[in-house]
Amino acid sequence: MNSYKKQRGATLIMGLILMLILTFIGTTSMKNTALEEKMAASLRNRTMAESGAESALRAAEDYLWNYYATSNGLALVADEEATFGVFTFDAPGAAAFRSSREWVDLGTEHHVDFTSNSEGEAKLFKNPRYIIEEISAGGGVVGLAEFGDDGYQGSAGLLRNYRITARSVSGDGKIIDMVESVFSTRTN
Repeated sequence: MNSYKKQRGATLIMGLILMLILTFIGTTSMKNTALEEKMAASLRNRTMAESGAESALRAAEDYLWNYYATSNGLALVADEEATFGVFTFDAPGAAAFRSSREWVDLGTEHHVDFTSNSEGEAKLFKNPRYIIEEISAGGGVVGLAEFGDDGYQGSAGLLRNYRITARSVSGDGKIIDMVESVFSTRTN
C-alpha cells in the first residue's frame, strides 16, 4: 500500500505568488529611490544656482561700495553700453539681461572662476554675471539725503539708487537663477 499522497503543487503556486509580491515591492522601492535621488540632485542644482547668483550680487554691491568709498562721492557715469560698468535705466542690454529665459553673456562676469574646481567639488556650468543700472536718473527719483553725525557733518547730497541684477546657472546648465537688489548711496 502506498502511503504517499499525490502532490498537487500548492506549495509551488504559493511560492510563485510570494515571489511575485516581493518583485512588485522591490520594483516600487527602486522607483521611489530613483525619484528621491532626482529630487535631491534637482535641489542641489537649484541651491548652486542660487548661491552663484547671490555671490554675483554681493560682488556688484562690493564694486559700488568700494567705488564710492574711494571716489570722494563722485557719481558713476551710466550709459546705454555700460562703459563704466553701469547701465542707464532700462537700457536695451539691461532689459535683455533681466528678461531673457536663456543664458545671456551680458554684464560683468564674477571675478572668481566657479566653473573649474581641482578638488572635485561642486562647480557651476558658467560663471555668474551681474549688471548694475542707475535707476535714479532715468525713471527713478533722485532724492536729497540728510546724513547726520556719520562723517558728513550733516551735509546733504544727492541720493543715487542702483538696481543690481545677478544671474547664475546650475552645474548641469538646466536651472537659471536671478536675484535683484537696490543699492543706494550719497554723491556730491
